[in-house]
Amino acid sequence: MLFKLCWVELVGKIKVLLLVWILIFGLLWSDEENTFAGSEPARVLLISSYHPGFPTFFQQVNGIKSVFTEKGIVLDVEFMDKKRFSDDTIETLFLDLLSYKLNKTKPYNVIMTADDDALLFLLKHKASLFPTQSAVFFGVNNITKARELNGRQGITGVIEAVSMKETVQMMLDLLPKTKTVLALVDKTPSSVGDLNTFRALSNTYPQVIFRELSLEDHSYTEFADALQKIEGETAVLLLSAYVDKDGNRMQFNDSLQLILNNLHKPLFHLWYHGMGEGMLGGKVISHEQQGKTAAELVLRILAGESAESINVVEVSPNITIVDYNVLDKFGLSLRNIKLTHDSIILNNPFSFYYQYKYQLWLGALFFISQTLLILFLFNTI
Repeated sequence: MLFKLCWVELVGKIKVLLLVWILIFGLLWSDEENTFAGSEPARVLLISSYHPGFPTFFQQVNGIKSVFTEKGIVLDVEFMDKKRFSDDTIETLFLDLLSYKLNKTKPYNVIMTADDDALLFLLKHKASLFPTQSAVFFGVNNITKARELNGRQGITGVIEAVSMKETVQMMLDLLPKTKTVLALVDKTPSSVGDLNTFRALSNTYPQVIFRELSLEDHSYTEFADALQKIEGETAVLLLSAYVDKDGNRMQFNDSLQLILNNLHKPLFHLWYHGMGEGMLGGKVISHEQQGKTAAELVLRILAGESAESINVVEVSPNITIVDYNVLDKFGLSLRNIKLTHDSIILNNPFSFYYQYKYQLWLGALFFISQTLLILFLFNTI
């Protein structure tokens, strides 16, 4: 009886100890989950250059949320809407509205900016709007401007490193008789950086002429006429076509259709949006990966690193995408493209073969060997 009482008492003490350990572990886990902001979740503000309907926006946010969600970080978004409205008035209105909102809400821990317009806005107004907060930019095409921010107090980020050289090389591989590489551009800030990168390739490929057809000098009607007149051995690359010389604007899908309806050449691109809608392909930017990489920098800042001690990220994990239907339309061959294991071939009629080619070959060898064996046995009986 005494043994039984001692045993019950021992079991009771073990249960108490286990409960204490569970409570301690739970507190430690909770503390780890809230490392970035004490008892409250960290709050991050994303300033988007464009609007929610812009093709890359949700890809960027998906990348950010893939990092933030498990950490419980709160993400708010404000839209500058600069692709649809580029005048000074829209920026003034945005500044006034953002200032009003910031005065009515708790301070953010970190500020993020997406694309060039938002970065320029931040650099202009950071001292007044976010004097103590660190900032992380991403999706920036102006490589020179981004590199200048290395080591600048309170800021770091991710360059949108387009694979310009790789895409131009693809163009020349597919169209070996090319004498001119033509870039379609406008005057938007994001286009300026890409155009400079494009022009710099003239030294790498002295055998071809690099020139541009710019909406800064054409109305959309004139632009369409110029596209129809492109003949001969010219390869065409779309950089940007959002606003013409008269200030008229088009959404991406509308400007793409205008181009495709008037251009009688394959069209190449540096970004994922628009692929599968009539463009041939290119080595393209992953906007989701851009957002993810920038969010990871935010985590480092929230964990205690200073933004200026984090180098600006210049490498993008871009992938090659080709639309087989467009290749076939212009009589071109996949054999002329250097594909890797992660390359994507849209509308590929041979996808089943490439996915199961080893099984198909083994099956064919087995069938042939069995057929030969049957013939041998038939002839010897």
